[in-house]
Amino acid sequence: MNEFIQIGPISPLRQRLIDDMSIRRFGRETQRNNLRDVARFATWLQRSPHATTAENTRFQFEQHEAGIRRRK
Repeated sequence: MNEFIQIGPISPLRQRLIDDMSIRRFGRETQRNNLRDVARFATWLQRSPHATTAENTRFQFEQHEAGIRRRK
């Protein structure tokens, strides 16, 4: 039995991602992996993915690639 266990309320953004992946018939493992990767990305950003822009993300990646550490 491979069911997702809901621990708390799901944000509208996360629900939309789950719905989109279901509509596109992504497998359970692919969905799980994508959700995990988005969560890791949000942790790296230190904010929700919906609270960032493409420009902001590109800048952060460039800084990371240049070896410049983020301030905490």
